[in-house]
Amino acid sequence: AIYVCFALISLFYLLKRNYTLSFAFLSIAFCFKMQAIFFIPIFIITYIIWQDFSIVYFLWIPGMYIVTGIPAILCGKGIVDTYGVYFKQLGSYNGMTFGAPNIYVFGLNNYQALSEPAILFTCTILIFTTAYVYKYRNVINNEKIIYLSGWIIWSCYMFLPAMHERYDYAAILLISVYMICYNRKM
Repeated sequence: AIYVCFALISLFYLLKRNYTLSFAFLSIAFCFKMQAIFFIPIFIITYIIWQDFSIVYFLWIPGMYIVTGIPAILCGKGIVDTYGVYFKQLGSYNGMTFGAPNIYVFGLNNYQALSEPAILFTCTILIFTTAYVYKYRNVINNEKIIYLSGWIIWSCYMFLPAMHERYDYAAILLISVYMICYNRKM
C-alpha cells in the first residue's frame, strides 16, 4: 500500500503536469517496491503523446534509488547488497503465478518455457497500446489517462510471470476511481 500511495500521488502530479513532483513521487514508490515499474509505461506514453517534459525526468528513478540507499551503506550494509536487492528478486521467483488469478492458473505453469515469451507478449501489448494511444493522442485527457493507467497495470498483472495476488492493488484502485468519477454505469 505504501508504494501504491506514492505511485498514485505521482500519477496525480503527472495529470497536473507538475513533472518534478510527479517523478519524485514515482521514484519514492520505486524505492519502496519494484512493482512501481508498472507505472513507468504510463509515464512513457504521456511523454510520447504530450511531448512537454524532458526525458531527463526519468533519471529521477535511479537517482532517488541511489540516494535512498545511502543510509543503509552508512550503517554498514554493502553497496552490492543495498543496490542489488531488486536484481536478486528478479531471479528468486520461478513460477508463473503466486496466487494471482491471471491467465497462468489455466495450466500454463512451466516457468522455464513460458517466462520469456510472457515478458515479450506483455511488452508487445504495451507497444501496441502506445501506438494506439499515439494515434488518438488528440482526444487523450486526464480521464483517459486514469483508465489507461489501470488497464496497463492490469495487463502487466495478467500477463507477466511471477505475479503475486496483491500486485493488482494499484489497478483495482485506479479502475475504481475511474468508475466512481467518470463511468458509474461501468
